[in-house]
Amino acid sequence: MKRPMSGALLSCLIFSLLFLVSCVPQETETKIEPVTEPVAPVQKIEKQTQLPVQYQKPSYRVNTGSNDSLDEIAGDVAIKVGASIRSTQGPQPLWDILKRLARLKRMSVSWASDVDKYVLVDVDINANDDFYVAIDNLLRQVD
Repeated sequence: MKRPMSGALLSCLIFSLLFLVSCVPQETETKIEPVTEPVAPVQKIEKQTQLPVQYQKPSYRVNTGSNDSLDEIAGDVAIKVGASIRSTQGPQPLWDILKRLARLKRMSVSWASDVDKYVLVDVDINANDDFYVAIDNLLRQVD
């Protein structure tokens, strides 16, 4: 069953063929004539050996002596325990106390194989005590 071609479809087909044929490039020869203007000599650009003016003067100076005092201050910083821990029912296992201290500072504790972590220690730690001094006091009881 063949359908007859409508007039609009036929005119669109003819228009598109004409459009495609008209867009084909035509071969034309164009001659490029050389320019006979006098050529200016090339100027050499000198390399800059200095910084631009805006960078020649520093806008600030750093005092080198202040770095030495920072090391002294860093040694004086103490981390507070932050909670009071006391043994009310007698000595407690070392692993339990160290686990509580580490949990307060969001740290973890790992044990070496030669450490007796079940040794009992007496605990009396205040909230304002230095964290590392409190651990030293606990370990001093073990030795």
